Formats: sequence, structure tokens, C-alpha cells
Amino acid sequence: MSTGLSIAACLLACASAVACYGGSGHCRLPRLRALHRHGGRAGLGLAGLALALAVVGLGAGAGLCLVLGSWMLAAMLLPWLGAIGDIASPPRGGG
Repeated sequence: MSTGLSIAACLLACASAVACYGGSGHCRLPRLRALHRHGGRAGLGLAGLALALAVVGLGAGAGLCLVLGSWMLAAMLLPWLGAIGDIASPPRGGG
């Protein structure tokens, strides 16, 4: 039972990081720029839900560590993926 809740909490924390990154002005991924208006609020809601699931499944300390660890891993990976996409894309101008 706690394994399923842990996996769901981890996925929700990653989805929260994606929503928060899409809502920020620093987003480099074109598909996530549509979240610019409501991404921050959606990300906070998903983070709260992930934390609640993790605390129910693992307890307060381990649940908080699971959510923060997976959230930060996703939050660090997203700008890196955006930078790789900018490098791989062809130049837009005539130069």
C-alpha cells in the first residue's frame, strides 16, 4: 500500500515541478509555456497533494524527504532539458 502511495507522490511532485517551471518566466520549453498564467498555482496544489500522499504512506519525515527530493530532482532537470533543446534546435534567423 505505501509503495503505491510513494510512487504516486513522487509522480505528483514531478508534475508539480513541471507546472511550476512552465509558470515561470524562465521556461525554455515551448510546450510548457502555455502554463505561464496558472502554472504556479497548479504546481503548488500538486505539491500539496504529493506531500499529503507521501505523509499518509510513509510518515511525516520520510514523506517530506521523498517529496522534496523528487521535486528538486525534476526542478533541476527541466532547465537542463530546455538548454539542450535550445542547443539542438536550428538557428531561427538568417545567421
